[in-house]
Amino acid sequence: YFSSWVYPTLYMALALPEFTTVGALSKRFSMSSDLVKESLEKLLEMDLVFKKGSNYYQTRKWIRLEKSSPLMRQHHSNMRAKAMDSMMMNLDKNLNYSSYITISEKDFSKARELIVNCLKDLQGMVEHSPEETLVGLSMDLFEF
Repeated sequence: YFSSWVYPTLYMALALPEFTTVGALSKRFSMSSDLVKESLEKLLEMDLVFKKGSNYYQTRKWIRLEKSSPLMRQHHSNMRAKAMDSMMMNLDKNLNYSSYITISEKDFSKARELIVNCLKDLQGMVEHSPEETLVGLSMDLFEF
Protein backbone atom coordinates (compact mmCIF):
# COMPACT_ATOMS: atom_id res chain seq x y z
CA TYR A 1 0.00 0.00 0.00
CA PHE A 2 2.75 2.47 0.92
CA SER A 3 5.14 1.34 -1.81
CA SER A 4 3.76 3.98 -4.21
CA TRP A 5 1.76 7.20 -3.98
CA VAL A 6 -0.83 5.60 -6.27
CA TYR A 7 -2.48 3.22 -3.76
CA PRO A 8 -3.16 5.68 -0.93
CA THR A 9 -4.17 8.37 -3.44
CA LEU A 10 -6.74 6.16 -5.15
CA TYR A 11 -7.95 4.78 -1.83
CA MET A 12 -8.51 8.24 -0.37
CA ALA A 13 -10.04 9.59 -3.59
CA LEU A 14 -12.72 6.88 -3.38
CA ALA A 15 -14.19 8.80 -0.42
CA LEU A 16 -15.27 11.45 -2.94
CA PRO A 17 -18.46 10.48 -4.84
CA GLU A 18 -17.22 11.86 -8.17
CA PHE A 19 -14.13 9.61 -8.13
CA THR A 20 -15.44 6.07 -7.85
CA THR A 21 -14.86 4.90 -11.44
CA VAL A 22 -11.72 4.00 -13.33
CA GLY A 23 -12.39 6.74 -15.89
CA ALA A 24 -12.88 9.50 -13.31
CA LEU A 25 -9.79 8.47 -11.33
CA SER A 26 -7.72 8.14 -14.48
CA LYS A 27 -8.68 11.61 -15.65
CA ARG A 28 -8.29 13.29 -12.22
CA PHE A 29 -4.81 11.92 -11.56
CA SER A 30 -3.57 11.81 -15.18
CA MET A 31 -2.99 8.07 -14.98
CA SER A 32 -3.64 5.42 -17.59
CA SER A 33 -6.84 3.44 -17.17
CA ASP A 34 -4.74 0.27 -17.05
CA LEU A 35 -2.70 1.55 -14.11
CA VAL A 36 -5.85 2.64 -12.26
CA LYS A 37 -7.51 -0.76 -12.87
CA GLU A 38 -4.38 -2.64 -11.78
CA SER A 39 -4.07 -0.54 -8.65
CA LEU A 40 -7.74 -0.90 -7.73
CA GLU A 41 -7.42 -4.67 -8.18
CA LYS A 42 -4.53 -4.67 -5.70
CA LEU A 43 -6.62 -2.59 -3.28
CA LEU A 44 -9.41 -5.17 -3.71
CA GLU A 45 -6.94 -7.96 -2.88
CA MET A 46 -5.90 -6.00 0.24
CA ASP A 47 -9.59 -5.80 1.20
CA LEU A 48 -9.37 -1.99 1.28
CA VAL A 49 -11.97 -1.41 -1.42
CA PHE A 50 -15.02 -3.17 -2.80
CA LYS A 51 -16.61 -3.01 -6.22
CA LYS A 52 -20.28 -2.50 -7.00
CA GLY A 53 -21.00 -2.46 -10.73
CA SER A 54 -18.35 -0.25 -12.29
CA ASN A 55 -17.84 1.76 -9.08
CA TYR A 56 -15.28 1.26 -6.34
CA TYR A 57 -15.72 2.21 -2.68
CA GLN A 58 -13.56 2.29 0.43
CA THR A 59 -14.08 -0.40 3.04
CA ARG A 60 -13.25 2.41 5.52
CA LYS A 61 -10.36 0.52 7.07
CA TRP A 62 -7.65 2.77 8.49
CA ILE A 63 -4.16 2.13 7.30
CA ARG A 64 -1.42 3.30 9.62
CA LEU A 65 2.29 2.68 9.66
CA GLU A 66 4.23 2.27 12.86
CA LYS A 67 6.95 4.88 13.17
CA SER A 68 9.52 2.08 13.07
CA SER A 69 8.13 0.50 9.88
CA PRO A 70 10.67 0.13 7.06
CA LEU A 71 7.94 1.48 4.74
CA MET A 72 7.74 4.79 6.60
CA ARG A 73 10.69 6.18 4.69
CA GLN A 74 9.11 5.24 1.35
CA HIS A 75 5.79 6.79 2.39
CA HIS A 76 7.48 10.09 3.30
CA SER A 77 9.45 10.04 0.03
CA ASN A 78 6.25 9.50 -1.94
CA MET A 79 4.57 12.44 -0.22
CA ARG A 80 7.58 14.71 -0.77
CA ALA A 81 7.63 13.80 -4.47
CA LYS A 82 3.95 14.74 -4.79
CA ALA A 83 4.63 18.01 -2.94
CA MET A 84 7.33 18.77 -5.51
CA ASP A 85 4.82 18.02 -8.28
CA SER A 86 2.35 20.42 -6.66
CA MET A 87 4.90 23.23 -6.84
CA MET A 88 5.09 22.80 -10.60
CA MET A 89 1.36 23.54 -10.83
CA ASN A 90 1.91 26.90 -9.11
CA LEU A 91 -1.64 27.07 -7.69
CA ASP A 92 -2.34 29.88 -5.23
CA LYS A 93 -4.35 27.57 -2.97
CA ASN A 94 -1.35 25.26 -2.42
CA LEU A 95 1.10 25.99 0.37
CA ASN A 96 4.70 24.94 -0.05
CA TYR A 97 7.29 26.22 2.41
CA SER A 98 10.87 25.27 3.21
CA SER A 99 13.42 27.14 5.27
CA TYR A 100 16.71 26.91 7.10
CA ILE A 101 16.60 28.54 10.51
CA THR A 102 18.84 28.85 13.52
CA ILE A 103 17.04 28.59 16.82
CA SER A 104 17.70 27.91 20.49
CA GLU A 105 17.27 24.37 21.80
CA LYS A 106 14.42 25.61 23.99
CA ASP A 107 12.62 27.23 21.04
CA PHE A 108 13.23 24.13 18.91
CA SER A 109 11.30 22.13 21.53
CA LYS A 110 8.56 24.78 21.57
CA ALA A 111 8.33 24.75 17.77
CA ARG A 112 7.98 20.97 17.79
CA GLU A 113 5.23 21.19 20.41
CA LEU A 114 3.40 23.85 18.36
CA ILE A 115 3.49 21.62 15.28
CA VAL A 116 2.31 18.55 17.21
CA ASN A 117 -0.60 20.56 18.63
CA CYS A 118 -1.41 21.97 15.21
CA LEU A 119 -1.52 18.44 13.78
CA LYS A 120 -3.82 17.30 16.61
CA ASP A 121 -6.15 20.25 15.93
CA LEU A 122 -6.05 19.50 12.21
CA GLN A 123 -6.90 15.83 12.82
CA GLY A 124 -9.92 16.91 14.90
CA MET A 125 -11.06 19.22 12.11
CA VAL A 126 -10.60 16.52 9.45
CA GLU A 127 -12.72 14.04 11.42
CA HIS A 128 -15.72 16.40 11.21
CA SER A 129 -15.12 17.87 7.76
CA PRO A 130 -17.22 16.79 4.77
CA GLU A 131 -15.18 14.93 2.16
CA GLU A 132 -14.98 17.35 -0.77
CA THR A 133 -11.37 17.27 -1.98
CA LEU A 134 -8.20 15.24 -1.51
CA VAL A 135 -5.15 17.10 -0.21
CA GLY A 136 -1.66 16.07 0.81
CA LEU A 137 0.10 17.17 3.97
CA SER A 138 3.80 16.70 4.65
CA MET A 139 5.55 18.37 7.52
CA ASP A 140 9.05 18.15 8.90
CA LEU A 141 11.00 19.89 11.63
CA PHE A 142 14.47 18.48 12.02
CA GLU A 143 17.93 19.33 13.23
CA PHE A 144 20.88 19.17 10.86
